[in-house]
Amino acid sequence: MDEMSRKQNADKLQTDENHYRIIFENAIECIFESTLEGRVFAANPAFVKMLGYDSEADVLQSLTDLPNQLWVNSSEYAVFKQMIENQGYVKGYECEFKRKNGEKILISLNATISHPHDGQVHLHSSFEDISERKLAEEKLRGNELKYRTLYESARSAILLFSEGRWVECNETTLVVFGCTREQIVGEHPIRFSPYKQPDGRISSEEAIKKINLAYSQGPQFFEWLHCRADGSLFDAEVSLKCMKIEGKLYIQCIVWDITERKRAERALQESNMNLMKLLNSSLFGVITVSLNKEIRWANPAAIDMIGANSLDELVGKKCYEHFCPAKINNCPIIDNKQRIDHSERQLNRKDGKQIPILKTVTEIELSGEQLLLETFIDITNESRYKNELELSIQKLSKRLDQTMNAISKIGELRDVYTAGHQKRVAKLACAIAQEMGLSEEVISNISYGALIHDIGKIYIASDILNKPSKLSNFDFKLFRLMLNTDMTL
Repeated sequence: MDEMSRKQNADKLQTDENHYRIIFENAIECIFESTLEGRVFAANPAFVKMLGYDSEADVLQSLTDLPNQLWVNSSEYAVFKQMIENQGYVKGYECEFKRKNGEKILISLNATISHPHDGQVHLHSSFEDISERKLAEEKLRGNELKYRTLYESARSAILLFSEGRWVECNETTLVVFGCTREQIVGEHPIRFSPYKQPDGRISSEEAIKKINLAYSQGPQFFEWLHCRADGSLFDAEVSLKCMKIEGKLYIQCIVWDITERKRAERALQESNMNLMKLLNSSLFGVITVSLNKEIRWANPAAIDMIGANSLDELVGKKCYEHFCPAKINNCPIIDNKQRIDHSERQLNRKDGKQIPILKTVTEIELSGEQLLLETFIDITNESRYKNELELSIQKLSKRLDQTMNAISKIGELRDVYTAGHQKRVAKLACAIAQEMGLSEEVISNISYGALIHDIGKIYIASDILNKPSKLSNFDFKLFRLMLNTDMTL
């Protein structure tokens, strides 16, 4: 080789070395060169910075035994060494390195082997810190496990739809539709729907509409009548949502079996209808009133008692326009916070007439709103009968007083010496009874008893009763004879 060729080769080698040095110095990856036995003889700035050394010189001076100084687990180095000797290279070998301060990092190591002219085996290695990536992967795996667990343990059926068929489903789907995975995966959704929906829509046509709307307009939520593998029907709520998985569009379908809820709703609706029938046929007036005292509803009996032509004439009107107008700001329930009010009131009819009613009011919750429930009945006849009864009782009481006084007077006329005695006894007895705290009725009976306690005198002859001298033997015999005769009678 002539001198010029040698010079050209030397220039090329220098150029290649310069390129290599530029790459080596500016590489983001950590690069180092070492012997197979474990002594480092070159390290780039990224290596120095990553492992916390002061300089390349610090690395070369410190790292003379890689298996024990750099590798956390020297046995892993033995595996790595065996692999590179057998293959000549290692790619993506994951292991732990130690920083200068002893902190551990997880790295991914690439290495090749070379045999330079000095007779030693050299390793050209590079690595990157994958600690954060590993944490992210672990988190991703944890999330995947969590969502997979939720997916499989969900109480609703969850299915994936793509290209006109179900492509995936959870275990609950098999229970809800009463089928095996093989019976549903690969089928079109219409396979598990009756020919028509309850409103008469053709299931196949409507299903396609709903799927297209999910693709074009976003999530869809609706009720649907499904059928199980054995043909039995069940009510369901369905949610459709378009999503992209690995660049491919899918429809996520969630199906809730609402058979029991619909059955309960129908039972509640039937119960409400029966209740309305009872209220509408009741002879009692029934109204509901909001907490701002506006009438919300009234049954036919209430409408008739108020004298209105229809419910519309009452809805929105203040309740005190027809009930207890004297207590506009003193409602027993709303203003005075009573639990229940049971009292006699006056009902103001639309024609201006007033009728007495017996009314009961309590607070209820209806469709999430607090209302007053008022029931009332016309007691016009009862009031008249009550007044007549009170008048009769007053007349009887007056006559009883007159009778008792007459009987007492008769006794006094028979015995002029004790005139006024019975009245004095009655007055004293009533005073004692009042002091004892006895009722008015008991005191009245005591008064009557005291007034006539000497009634037995009417059986005794006047000449004996009023005789100014002592009674003779004959008088005593006659007196005893009268008593015995009376006892015999």
